[in-house]
Amino acid sequence: MSMNEPVIRVRDALRALQSERHYFSIAVYVVEGEFAIRIAAEGARCGQCDRVPLSEGNIGIVARNGRTHTIADVSTDMSYKSCFPQVRSETVVPVLSSGRVVAVIDVESDREIVDPDPVEMFAADVAAILVTPA
Repeated sequence: MSMNEPVIRVRDALRALQSERHYFSIAVYVVEGEFAIRIAAEGARCGQCDRVPLSEGNIGIVARNGRTHTIADVSTDMSYKSCFPQVRSETVVPVLSSGRVVAVIDVESDREIVDPDPVEMFAADVAAILVTPA
């Protein structure tokens, strides 16, 4: 995805959320074909997660089923794809537009379980940004 106005707005909104919440890692992925493509990230980042196949991991599960997925202990979750050994929990939230998943937000914590409520509110903001014509 090119660096267009909606992507810039998503990055700015993500930066603001991260400054309030201080997640270990948070990223926004747009769904393009059979992949989730990272367009914004804050906190810890890994290079192997720029393009995630929808057939794999929790990002793929949420992109396919459109439901929030929270994992309290990633060490017990076979679908979790580890980039950082210090991550303890993960919450993945779909970004929906007209009932269709257009993006996914992946949040990882090195401490407590991530409360999905603020992430779901942020997902609604991301949907409005991504589907509104520039």
